[in-house]
Amino acid sequence: RGMIMCLCSSCARIGSFIGPYINLLYGLTDRRVPLALFAGLSLLACVAVWFLPDTTGRSVPETPEDVQILSRKKKLEGQDEDKEAKHVVVNKLNSCEQK
Repeated sequence: RGMIMCLCSSCARIGSFIGPYINLLYGLTDRRVPLALFAGLSLLACVAVWFLPDTTGRSVPETPEDVQILSRKKKLEGQDEDKEAKHVVVNKLNSCEQK
């Protein structure tokens, strides 16, 4: 979540920096060029947002420790070891998450 917010903030800063220069294009070229540029970048942003994962109803890790616990859970779920042992470890990790 933080990385995506940082990316959005960076894009906004770049856009605010480039905006006045694109406005200069309005006087130098056909007036449709700057409008097409803004429309194209807006469509590109819409496509990029389409591919973001939906986190509704999921627990999103907020600290580095949460990320480690989540990655351990995924490793345990992907291995073909004893299912009962995995179940016990996953339950322990879930109880740690709830604390």
